[in-house]
Amino acid sequence: MRWKTTLVLLLATVGIGAYVSLVELRQPTKEERTQEAQRLLTIKEEEVTGLAVTTKDAEARMRRVADGWTLEPDGWRADPTVVHDILDRLPYLSAERTLEPTKDHPLDTAAFGLEPPEAKLDVQSPQPVTLRFGHTTPVGHRRYIQIEGRPEIFVVSTTLYEIIARPADVFRDPFFAPVQEAGLESIATRSHSTAFKIGKQGQSWRLVEPLEDEADAPAVQELVRSLSQLPVQQYIGNLPEGQDLKSLGLEDAETQLTLAETNKPPLVLSFGRFLTTDSTLRYAKRSDDPKLYAVKGMDVEALFPKSDAIRSRACLPVAMESVTSVVVQLPEISWSMERKDGHWVNENGEPVAAEVAESEIRGLADLRFNAIVADGATAELPRYGLDKADKDASRVILRAADGKEYELKFGGGVEGEDERYGLIKPRNLLGTLPESAIQGLSAKPATGTPAAPQKSDADSQAPDHEER
Repeated sequence: MRWKTTLVLLLATVGIGAYVSLVELRQPTKEERTQEAQRLLTIKEEEVTGLAVTTKDAEARMRRVADGWTLEPDGWRADPTVVHDILDRLPYLSAERTLEPTKDHPLDTAAFGLEPPEAKLDVQSPQPVTLRFGHTTPVGHRRYIQIEGRPEIFVVSTTLYEIIARPADVFRDPFFAPVQEAGLESIATRSHSTAFKIGKQGQSWRLVEPLEDEADAPAVQELVRSLSQLPVQQYIGNLPEGQDLKSLGLEDAETQLTLAETNKPPLVLSFGRFLTTDSTLRYAKRSDDPKLYAVKGMDVEALFPKSDAIRSRACLPVAMESVTSVVVQLPEISWSMERKDGHWVNENGEPVAAEVAESEIRGLADLRFNAIVADGATAELPRYGLDKADKDASRVILRAADGKEYELKFGGGVEGEDERYGLIKPRNLLGTLPESAIQGLSAKPATGTPAAPQKSDADSQAPDHEER
């Protein structure tokens, strides 16, 4: 029967261990219990449907809508940052001290600045609550507060009060179109000087119109940044008396930007004429908002770069880890290196240290055109010194594990500049790049003992063979 006894003891041990790990070890600490006891509210941010702030000098009422928050009664978009700051702090509003009235010693709310309050915050939710803010305490960065319907007076941090006790204008969204790149699917621009459309493919951007090409990631990021941080200079509201959208240049506007966001209808941003009262400001309107805004004309210009400025300027756009070979062909020197069995070797089969090979590839991958000149298919290549046969041309070739080949061919120098022309394939794009780009290729990579083998993408796809 000993085995039965052993089994019972084993099961008991396992059960005790499970209880300790699932129950005892998950109990809150003394500090956590103290913090939880000091919390004044049990509010979930997602359940709040409205906020109302009242101070001695201002009043602001905010209501949650489908795509954010709006101010009432005017309907301006509320600043999401301010709203988030309020909602983020409500669940953690804690009492550092509690003053409780007694039958013999009632609390004089007026003496604490609570009747009338210096500020009031109404929170609309399944469990609505109103906070009344009073005077600051004699010592420390603290303030008296009372929850309507409760007799106690609490001492809390002044942080929440400082967020709400501001002019009403602070609660309006300060930006005309605060978008996020992650949610965008396409951007289309139209103005008197440019028109293009870019679309997202996976995590990358491509130029779709007026031609198809890779988009320049830094240029797109700068465009989105400029758009999302376009500040509103004036909140105009309704149409000026005697004016209509057409007279303000906002009906079928010549300057227009259309954004397509995931699971949202397209947002059209229109920019019209300059204000007669301020020649630096232009009328602006959103398709999802009947109200009018005014923004700086120079800020609008930054949103409409030439399409060439959006095209990718990367000469050899290949991931460093996928490169399997490099070929450099110059008049005075030629060299190459190739990845074999996880090691790099040069054209003579001599080893090249991994860090040396990676440094060379990184330098090539960083090459960018200073400016785009023309499409190679239509350009007069002899004019740019790019008409030499491949065997006689100065060029760099990178080959990737997926079999793709990327080439940069060097042409003649740019007159009056320390630059030269270049032609990249397979994009077949002609541009200018620094003279230093070709000078940096005139020395062969140093040979030396290879580091630990590094598998390329091609190596990782090869089947494993076990010795038996």
